[in-house]
Amino acid sequence: MKLVIAVVHERDAAKCVEALNDRGLTCTRFESSGGFLERKNATLFIAVDEDRVDTVVELITRHVKERVETLQASPTAVSTPLAAFVPPPVDVEVHGATIIVVPVDRFEKI
Repeated sequence: MKLVIAVVHERDAAKCVEALNDRGLTCTRFESSGGFLERKNATLFIAVDEDRVDTVVELITRHVKERVETLQASPTAVSTPLAAFVPPPVDVEVHGATIIVVPVDRFEKI
């Protein structure tokens, strides 16, 4: 048994969950945030037999997309003549998903 942990963009989460459910795979979804951009994400936990891990990864990969997000830096906190300087926005490429697969010693549905 394996646990697939997938952190996906919040806009892709519903498509991923639907695709997993259509294949008879269930998951638990948590709203999350963090990373460099501190954007909203969804973290999916999917417990599957080892022979279905590739199917899960393929489904998630197919239903997420890379995006370009605009990062607006905050003004400098230094009290100098440059304190009013606000750096221009920067476009940052955001990957579609981060997927981690870990072994599960015990799994029970009660």
